[in-house]
Amino acid sequence: MNRNLTEKQILERIEQSPQDKKTTISCGSHLIVRTFRKNAYYYVRPTHKAPIKIGKVGEIHLKEVRAAVSRILKEYTIPEESIDKHKEEESSEHMTTFKEEAEVFLDVKRLNLAKSSFGLYPNIFNHCKDLFDVPLKDLNNKLIKELVLNKLRQKNSALTARRILHFIRQIMDLAVEDEIIQSHNLNILLRSASFPKVKIQGYKFIFLHELKTNLEKLGSLSDIRKAFLIMLLFTCLRSKECCSISLKKVDYNRRIIVIPAEQMKIKTEDFKIPLTSYMERLISFIKEINKDSDYLFKSDDHTRSVFLHSIRRLIKGCHVDFNLHGFRKTARSWFAEQNIPLEIAAKCLAHTLNFTGADRFYQKSDLLEQRREVMEKWNKAVYDNLPDDYKILLDKKDVIK
Repeated sequence: MNRNLTEKQILERIEQSPQDKKTTISCGSHLIVRTFRKNAYYYVRPTHKAPIKIGKVGEIHLKEVRAAVSRILKEYTIPEESIDKHKEEESSEHMTTFKEEAEVFLDVKRLNLAKSSFGLYPNIFNHCKDLFDVPLKDLNNKLIKELVLNKLRQKNSALTARRILHFIRQIMDLAVEDEIIQSHNLNILLRSASFPKVKIQGYKFIFLHELKTNLEKLGSLSDIRKAFLIMLLFTCLRSKECCSISLKKVDYNRRIIVIPAEQMKIKTEDFKIPLTSYMERLISFIKEINKDSDYLFKSDDHTRSVFLHSIRRLIKGCHVDFNLHGFRKTARSWFAEQNIPLEIAAKCLAHTLNFTGADRFYQKSDLLEQRREVMEKWNKAVYDNLPDDYKILLDKKDVIK
């Protein structure tokens, strides 16, 4: 143990410790401070049991902490000759198994996730049956790697193997928070060269001239879902970003649509989309359907997940040659065919270019006016390739509910 630190010295060491890693500061006299998210005082037991939490730094004075340690020492100090006896008693105590902690983890996820998002977790839980009876303290990287590689040999995909490892890592993180284990090093296993790598599959896409043929197969979609597909094409956004469009962020004076930075995949700044005449007509149609909503489509995580899941399920059932994210490839291919400069095309898709040299630091323009002309032409090209039952959404004055 280090010498007894003062409260000022403890606070200085907390400030110097990295914010993204859990570190332990030894304060002397069987007292430590654990940092990371919450800084708290702990009494270190002479046995191998977990330390006893006394209180959070700042909420309790150091004198009160040391007084608490003194009381604990008087009540719970174990003679050296009886330490071996306590080790035997500890081994006979109930040890939390992987299955028990996994069930706690599933309960937490069930409360915090939509049903559609939670559905994957029980399947991964069943893949981990070989680890159910293993105490968390005995779980090591060798056992986990054997499980994952066995699943891969049983003709499961590398993506399933990665999901299993991610699931186990989340459970181990929960066990660290519950102080069942001190730490784990599963990140080393994840970065291992011998661990199965996932082959990224490209998104199915179509060229613009194939759009009409494919959308005709989706005639059973409701008007609001058809409008979503058209808006996705017009804006070139990702599906979740398109769902987050707020009517308050549609600026008719400046003729732009603003997507907040926190809603974007690249969360550096707000993304501005030029408001074209075609988008304006489509927005007026959607507002007639969703009269009481502040958003064009579904705003909160639960309803948005259900909305997107239903569209993807219908698209998959109709056996078309594209998926939602593939529309971005459709747009990018059209930009290339029209000889649109690479930088403007990238800005339209909310991509970042890997500039080198001075351009990386000096090019700060969002090229809004240049994009406005390109997006107007793109929207017209999309409109010309829509089936008649999609075009009518932009043309009809009386909305059929």
